Amino acid sequence: MNIIKFDKNGEEWREFKLGKSGGSGLSALYPSRTITREVAKEYIESRGVFIDPKAKAGAVVEMLTAEDIGIIKAQGDKKDGFYKLVAERIARPITPNDYEDRLGGQKFSMLLRGHILELEGVQAFEERNNVKVDSGCVVWQRSDNPDSIVSPDATIGLKEAVEVKAFDSHRIIRAYDEGHYPKECHEQVVKYFMVNPELEVLHFVMYTDVMPSLSYLQFDVFRAEVEEDIKELTAFEDAILLQVKALAEKLAF
Repeated sequence: MNIIKFDKNGEEWREFKLGKSGGSGLSALYPSRTITREVAKEYIESRGVFIDPKAKAGAVVEMLTAEDIGIIKAQGDKKDGFYKLVAERIARPITPNDYEDRLGGQKFSMLLRGHILELEGVQAFEERNNVKVDSGCVVWQRSDNPDSIVSPDATIGLKEAVEVKAFDSHRIIRAYDEGHYPKECHEQVVKYFMVNPELEVLHFVMYTDVMPSLSYLQFDVFRAEVEEDIKELTAFEDAILLQVKALAEKLAF
């Protein structure tokens, strides 16, 4: 064991911790995943050990050592803590002074940074796809439910739209690693197709200015991929908005 001394909570201490697994950080990495019979069987047989097909799940899992369990869990789905460690190694910190010339006299905030990067993300989309978009402020509204709207960051006629996200670095790294836009954005993605029946493709762009090696990601979502979700979420939205209306009317006395 190495013992390294620092000034308590000093800058050097904070710098040293970046990208490393600390005491409290390990729980952010360790998954709660239960190891199934199939996973245990595959791992054991990868080492050349035959497993009786009739062996019960408990017996197969009990063949694993503590070290085996640790390795298997490290090979499974990753938690956000994993991607945050990667981000600390490859992304530079967000510095308000970097945006001083683009703030227009406003005080820096992460929300304002997001607006700035959305514009840059749209420009990057145009350059990378060799297209011209309309990035004017527009709202799309469902013709059969005026309480349902969406605001595209950019459009190409009515058949294509662009949604830009300037997320934290670890969320962009996760999307890159998983090869898919964040699952928590799925309803927003589907909403575009719900509101605009002519929409054929949504270009979901993730953009950042603090990770030169991964500044841009683009996921193209086509209507055919979300047809069933469109039906489900449209029905849900209609039903839930009726409940909103009913409760609002009840309280508007």
